[in-house]
Amino acid sequence: MIFAPVIVLAGFLSLAGALAVAPNAELLPRSPCYTRTGPIRCRTSPGTSYPTVRVLGDNKWFNPKCKGRGESVGGNRVWIYLGDKEDCWVSAEDMTPHCPDSLRQC
Repeated sequence: MIFAPVIVLAGFLSLAGALAVAPNAELLPRSPCYTRTGPIRCRTSPGTSYPTVRVLGDNKWFNPKCKGRGESVGGNRVWIYLGDKEDCWVSAEDMTPHCPDSLRQC
């Protein structure tokens, strides 16, 4: 019984520390999707033969909408649709390794 308040206080302090580090955490994307070393071409469809819509820089953070299959890049056929704002596709090879894991199929 004596230790219970200490445990609760310690939990509160660790939570308060996390909030102090990232006070706007609710505004950040929930997906671990960053671009790798750029430039990375974002295309109209999932393949390198499609036109480039924009070129993305290094370590840009995205909250992509979904994933799909397309042309193989580096042995990987997964492409990531970045969503309505960007309205373009990037190869999963150009994103952080676990980016497509939590995405639904388009």
